[in-house]
Amino acid sequence: MPRPRFTLRVALVVTAIVSAIAWQGGIAWQRKAAMRDSQHTFMVDRYIPGANGSGRLRVNVIRKAWGDEPVRLIYMVPDSNWEAEEERLRGLFPEAAIEVMHPLLETPFPN
Repeated sequence: MPRPRFTLRVALVVTAIVSAIAWQGGIAWQRKAAMRDSQHTFMVDRYIPGANGSGRLRVNVIRKAWGDEPVRLIYMVPDSNWEAEEERLRGLFPEAAIEVMHPLLETPFPN
């Protein structure tokens, strides 16, 4: 029985594909960990039957397979280092709008 022969080109292509899938998986894992471990509120863009889907956010197919979901809005409650946290969240969720809620400055009922 002849052994299959693989060229260096095949090995490089397979390595590139596996690396891209692992990279996207790492991004999905970081995003899920940020949503799980944060005190901020994340509004996930989920499918609503019968709704107009033209304004829906999307993630790529590989990250969707890893369980990632698009985030439409993040409500942040500021703490001691909220500016660094905001930059980190902007990097992880570029599709999301981030609203910083200052609980002492903004009241739901204006005078």
